[in-house]
Amino acid sequence: MKIQLTSLFVMIIVISLIASLAGCGESKNTESSQNNVQTTDAIKTATRESPNKTIQTAIQQKQNILINIPAIAGKTQNEVSSVLGSPSLSQTVNPSRTNCPCPKNLYQAGKYEIVFMNGVADWITINSISNMKYEKESLEQLGLPVSSPTFSSSDSLRWENVAGLKQVEFFPSGDGISYIYLKANTS
Repeated sequence: MKIQLTSLFVMIIVISLIASLAGCGESKNTESSQNNVQTTDAIKTATRESPNKTIQTAIQQKQNILINIPAIAGKTQNEVSSVLGSPSLSQTVNPSRTNCPCPKNLYQAGKYEIVFMNGVADWITINSISNMKYEKESLEQLGLPVSSPTFSSSDSLRWENVAGLKQVEFFPSGDGISYIYLKANTS
């Protein structure tokens, strides 16, 4: 009974969030009504299959977050997979000056590369970023607070000790960001 109530509660939250994102309100025509019903059915199905991921996706879209770094940094492989899905590639790496060999997983066709050190997501690289500007305000799209960088040049913006992370660094491509490199625990 408690699980059923929790699932129902999760479903209601997800439907409300997605409805507010989509601007769903009163339908003005039957085509709009049918689309709302199909969307609601899809939400119910997705919620049954993966309620936490569905809620997180809805919240990220509402807040314009590309990825919520605090939801994956310092987390186990299973916890990261619950956010990003199953890895598209897994391998073992042995970076110099580290306590490795360590697993490295690529998620979403290589958009996210994560090296797990001491059992948790530590070195995180985010590739293929075309919609983020090369500015400190882009930290918000990572679920991080905006702050002035520790180091700033035309080659990189770097923050040390931001939101519990050792380092966050943006590398530019024109006015945007080419890739982002984060270190959660180790240098």
